[in-house]
Amino acid sequence: MKLSRSSALICAPALLSLAVQAQVRFEHVRTVDLSSIVVPGNPSFIGTSAANCAWNGSELLIAGWNAGMATTVGIVRVSDVLGTPLIGAPFGVETVISGMGYTGLDLHGNLLAAPLDTGATAPNGLSLWDTSGNLLWSFSARCTSGAAFDPDFQGSWGADSGVGWVSFAGGRRALNDLATGAETWSLATGMIINSSSGTTWRDLDFDEETGDAYLRKSNAVTRAVRTGGNSCVASVIVTPISSTQPRTNIEVLNADGGKYLIFNDRFTNATGQSFFTVTKVTDTNGAAVPADWGSFAPPTSNAAYDYGWDSASDTLVVLDITNTQAYVFQLLRDAQDGSFCFGDGIDTGHATPCPCGNLGGPGRGCANSINPLGAELFASGTAAADEVRLHGSGMPASSTCVYLQGTALSDAVFGDGVRCTGGQLVRLSTKLNLSGTSSFPQAGVDTLTLSQRGGVTVGSGVLRYYQTYYRDPSPGFCPSATFNVTNGWKQVW
Repeated sequence: MKLSRSSALICAPALLSLAVQAQVRFEHVRTVDLSSIVVPGNPSFIGTSAANCAWNGSELLIAGWNAGMATTVGIVRVSDVLGTPLIGAPFGVETVISGMGYTGLDLHGNLLAAPLDTGATAPNGLSLWDTSGNLLWSFSARCTSGAAFDPDFQGSWGADSGVGWVSFAGGRRALNDLATGAETWSLATGMIINSSSGTTWRDLDFDEETGDAYLRKSNAVTRAVRTGGNSCVASVIVTPISSTQPRTNIEVLNADGGKYLIFNDRFTNATGQSFFTVTKVTDTNGAAVPADWGSFAPPTSNAAYDYGWDSASDTLVVLDITNTQAYVFQLLRDAQDGSFCFGDGIDTGHATPCPCGNLGGPGRGCANSINPLGAELFASGTAAADEVRLHGSGMPASSTCVYLQGTALSDAVFGDGVRCTGGQLVRLSTKLNLSGTSSFPQAGVDTLTLSQRGGVTVGSGVLRYYQTYYRDPSPGFCPSATFNVTNGWKQVW
């Protein structure tokens, strides 16, 4: 939920193409290892497992759960996720019995809603924090089924906006005031969301533009179409589905030109389930939408996932609870968008091999002297909003690099790598790689957007090619060259 778009962007005719696509396309751009946050004795220990996530495009918030013991749970912030991720100190630390913990997280700007189930009503059952870990308010409750920011009817952020939440056996949405935490509507007076028998709620989210609520039940998805600040018409839109398992969450994806639901349909807690089978994408009426996940190859798990979405950048985070990893995806608007020119030896999109047998990993450039997988380039943000940002990683620490734009394809050895960006070239910017990573435009540093620096017009439909070359002067590695190059990224403007 996350940062709202302006109505001008939502209604722009150029954005309608995504809505009529036969499928949605996701590009896997980053995996963040979170294993340190569930190691007892580690300063960032938050429970026996990471269970919930929230995402605002740059910061990732993770909350914990306990299984098999009575101990503490907490929340950590992971900053600079698309650069050099840094895991902070835990906050919101609470002692809970086995089988209890945080039941969801949601972000609105720098505000974090955190619902907690300790097994009984607790003083901090619902709390609001900023992303730095400062407590703004808490409310006595037992939040069994998650919480999310309710934007009120038609997304007006009026008197009936705040933090909405549901109870495991309740039929209404409760609401707490965003500023004070005071109860606006209780579990006895809030709008009725129980559309059929059974109220085994697992998770909920709100459409930031309409205020409609979407809830994950034990074996269904319910939509509550808003008719007022505290009124709605609820109906089941996906049923039956196979799951009666916990860790079956839901997220509303307000994307450029389209709106989707993503939810978990794990049918057992056994390992070996397919991510691609368990993770469902539908439209807001519950009709299945095929999802193309590109070359993403998730590890084996028991398919317990949570989801975080940032509508400002069209990026999705999938928290893999079993493997304690977070996968970051960019939703691609155009069929031509995405990465290309890989140094992995199996890419058929270009013919030139890495110059000294220095093959890189899938989706990356040729291997360099410090990284056998090679360096990687990807983009986040949307072209329609002129918010595309290039991110380079896997390069030597404290090296310099040049972000490059081209108008055509090339295919030639370039230092220790292969350059596939050609035509009319623009040197966009020279950057210093901190811990092997950098970006352009760099927040707080660069004043021009990528389109402005590259001389392209947003909405023109032109295709541009991007690559980053970087210094790698290590002697003895691929002798005679002192630089290498990432994979490429294609962007339709």
